Amino acid sequence: MLAVMTSIVIASLAAAIVLLLVIGIHLAYLAISRSARVGGAPMTFLTLAGVGVAVLWVGLEWLMMSGWIEANSGPGLSVGAVCFYLAATIVYVEIRSLLSRGYSLRILIDLMTHGKELPIEDLKSSYGDGLGVVGILAKRLETLKSLGIIHVNGKKVGPLTRQGHLLAGLGLSLRRLLKLETVG
Repeated sequence: MLAVMTSIVIASLAAAIVLLLVIGIHLAYLAISRSARVGGAPMTFLTLAGVGVAVLWVGLEWLMMSGWIEANSGPGLSVGAVCFYLAATIVYVEIRSLLSRGYSLRILIDLMTHGKELPIEDLKSSYGDGLGVVGILAKRLETLKSLGIIHVNGKKVGPLTRQGHLLAGLGLSLRRLLKLETVG
């Protein structure tokens, strides 16, 4: 019974550390992106996520060596904690993406803040930092260009870069595997 209780306490401690790391990454990402004026730099976030994995692994190993956690928990605890951390990070990224770029959610928020019905033209014009629906496309293309996924030359878009081909191929394969016909 004591062994079960100890395992529960260890798992709870590891989960708390994981959640604190995800919160820490969020706060560090916000501080870096605001101070450097680089809104949404994916490499910054990936670097912070990698640092989080290292901190988690080393931290758990230190807790085991110092006797705070039973050493017989072994690498299984660290591997499990890192997997939980990566899953929590992916959930965080998805929620952040939904909240910052979700069209449907934006429509609901616009309608709620106005407290009444709105003409479709008003909804269209509020997208893309006031540039409308066309502004959304322009922002997305700029993001893809800055990530090195596509080439943009004046009013022409394409071809894809190597990374673009890799991502598009992966996306198509996953869509086929999941039998998704429509996207967007």
